[in-house]
Amino acid sequence: MHILQFEEIIDSNKIIINGLEKYNGKKVQIIVDLKEESQNIQDINQKKAFEIINDYCGQIKPWTREELYDR
Repeated sequence: MHILQFEEIIDSNKIIINGLEKYNGKKVQIIVDLKEESQNIQDINQKKAFEIINDYCGQIKPWTREELYDR
């Protein structure tokens, strides 16, 4: 079994997939996974946020009892 995965934006009801010429005459299964654009944008923004957090976070040192109570 060979799996080809790619992302395309559908511009019309006719889908042209380059690179499938070598599979002419063979039985195939094509799955169309529809994604909501807002979910994609949310995923991208979340990924950027986690990258920023990971870039700027450092080692967390817990406070000592003396620091907490100024003793």
